[in-house]
Amino acid sequence: MLRLRTKYTLCLLSIFICIISSACRTNSQSETAFERGINRDSITYDSKIIEEGYPREIKQLMSDGTEQTIRYTRAPHRIIAVWQNSIETLLALGVGKDIIAAIGVPDAEYISPEYREAYNQIPYKSMQMPDKESVLYNEPDFILGWYSTFGRSVFGNTAFYQDRQIGTYIAQSSYGRKLNKNHTLSEEYEYILQIGEIVNREERAKQLVQSLEQQVNQGRELGLSQGKKPLALIVELEGKDLRLYNETTLAGNIIEQVGGELLLPQEERTGYEELITLNPDVLFVVIVESEYKNADKIVARLYNNPALQSLTSVKNHSIKILPLYAVYSPGIRVKDGIQIIVDGLYPELAKEGPHEKLVTGN
Repeated sequence: MLRLRTKYTLCLLSIFICIISSACRTNSQSETAFERGINRDSITYDSKIIEEGYPREIKQLMSDGTEQTIRYTRAPHRIIAVWQNSIETLLALGVGKDIIAAIGVPDAEYISPEYREAYNQIPYKSMQMPDKESVLYNEPDFILGWYSTFGRSVFGNTAFYQDRQIGTYIAQSSYGRKLNKNHTLSEEYEYILQIGEIVNREERAKQLVQSLEQQVNQGRELGLSQGKKPLALIVELEGKDLRLYNETTLAGNIIEQVGGELLLPQEERTGYEELITLNPDVLFVVIVESEYKNADKIVARLYNNPALQSLTSVKNHSIKILPLYAVYSPGIRVKDGIQIIVDGLYPELAKEGPHEKLVTGN
């Protein structure tokens, strides 16, 4: 009798612990829609089932920096997209309905107007990175992000997800200098084409890349018609110093591709004295997400700086804001980077004026 009573007590205790654990999870871990699970009643896909046009093999980088050939047996339909380049590239490809979570956009106003309606339809949107448990709980079949997305303290490495039949893709340009290679427009074209192949939108991807190539060619033609290469410097303001976007960066490559001359192409930093000596025709100032709303104030401080009044870029009002999303692993939004740079280099020839308002996507 005592043994039965003990078993009964232990059973009740186990049930009580389960109830408490469930309540704790509800109170502490399921406060957001993402942690509760997005569209968990929607169709699930068996990764062993091969869709028409598949399998497809893509050579891509893993979080450890190695290149592997990944076999995709179907198009993904439960995608987690991290950072603006990932989200908008997918929207441009026409697969917004397959995105269950969009992480890393401060506000919808930063999304290009042509994609904003589709962005607003995404079930979960946040600036906060979910933990690995929440990611798995939502049963994604594909995660698109940056190198930093798959860090130990964020989502964890790509091998973890590949072992669970969850596809991953890291934008090559997001590795920064870790790959010891220059970042170029060609790299962004390849990114768009490979994502297009993964999500079964190859033709749309080709159209997007052709449009970007045409944009670059038009910029180069503007430069040739001018007869000389405008001198350009790309900087990020860091206190008393200026961080340079040199020839190894995408921004530097765009300058060269559209016919400009990039000053200090191999340097990483400079100062205001050297800026005055160099006297670029155009000064592009890169700003990060937290500075987007202060873009006008940042430019005004430079124009009003007494020490910079001799600069051609101050006299000609040719200091141009270059939002980070347009030149750092931008995907489809590289079109903004190209347009801002072309309009900055050739303002009198460009069809439209400067595009500082692109900071907010307008």
